Amino acid sequence: MSYPIRAISRDEVGEFYRQMALGFGWDPAEGMAEGFAAFLESERTRCAFDGDDIVGTLATHSLELAVPGGVLATGGTTMVTVRSSHRRRGILRQMMSSHLDEVAGRGEPLAALWASESQIYERFGFGCASELCRIVVERAHSEFAETPEFSGRCRLLTPEEARRQLPAVYEKLWRGRPGHFARSPLWWEARHFSDPPWKREGGSALRFALYERDGEARGYLQYRQQAKSDEANLPRGRLHVVELQAEDAEASAALWHHALGVDLIEMVQAWNRPPDDPLFWLLADPRRARRSQRDALWVRILDLPAALAGRRYAVEGRVTLQVSDALRPDNSGTYVLEGGPEGAECARGGGPPDLELDVADLGAALMGGSRLATLARAGRVRGAPEAVARADRFFAWDPPPWCPEIF
Repeated sequence: MSYPIRAISRDEVGEFYRQMALGFGWDPAEGMAEGFAAFLESERTRCAFDGDDIVGTLATHSLELAVPGGVLATGGTTMVTVRSSHRRRGILRQMMSSHLDEVAGRGEPLAALWASESQIYERFGFGCASELCRIVVERAHSEFAETPEFSGRCRLLTPEEARRQLPAVYEKLWRGRPGHFARSPLWWEARHFSDPPWKREGGSALRFALYERDGEARGYLQYRQQAKSDEANLPRGRLHVVELQAEDAEASAALWHHALGVDLIEMVQAWNRPPDDPLFWLLADPRRARRSQRDALWVRILDLPAALAGRRYAVEGRVTLQVSDALRPDNSGTYVLEGGPEGAECARGGGPPDLELDVADLGAALMGGSRLATLARAGRVRGAPEAVARADRFFAWDPPPWCPEIF
């Protein structure tokens, strides 16, 4: 059975939100729908209808996404649900196909998302392009290996000061780390400064710390505290790192030092840090920093020449790719990519391919984090060993990708 797929009107935003919340198992809190509606691009939604009822939701954020050495317009796929009464009817495929058509039609070469379940989106051509690292540190074992000497200082900010300071710091940094994206003033307010009780999940209001050196802000920390004690009135508090951004190693170390030094805290937790976070190497007892990794940003390439030419490459090189795309077969074919640290060109071409791979695996490799050599060892990329090794060096990037927030 086919269901009508269309964008919602502004009058339907409330119903969209209720259906989306139902799909994710939320009980909407007071004020949540209004905050959600503030940054919803209703004209970019793609919803399934059964009569007048919304039975499937999908929305898109218009993003400017950092890729290695560049920035690409990207459709940020989000809020994807299907009502439980309408599962297994092809609704997700209908919505996703319409969504990808819309993204491609706007000239955005990429779509990207965070997956609620990691087995869902590969069938639609998305590949896992970045990972996150969850870190938990016992404060009693958080001493640095070397006594830190910082030439700047950390200071706490009021929410009003944070509104003035944090966006400017982020603006300096985001293009340098693949997976980051531009934040509008509306995004900053709705996602980072608005702090109603339902966002706190038992924690404090947001705290903000700024690291300054030579009169300039070099990084910031957003966090929450949870005050707890045991039956002996010993502190068992938690500190939850919401975001830590730093322009250099000193700022990163200073902000971690601040987080690990807050009184009455037993455990410091950060659910989303880059896999190359230096904290592990700063600690005197690094085993006490418990780390776990998982998938984060998934990327779908819609315009292969634009996407591949829109990034830079670690070394000069040329690679011929045979790409398969079952969902969008017009993308399938042979592409010749030539480039290096200063730029790249990509076009359809002929001749024997160096590598054969699916569009999902090319999306995984695009950001420089998922290595082609690893994908080849998993049987997902096919080519001669020397061709795989050359392409792996070509696509690799430092720093590795990291998306600092779910969208």
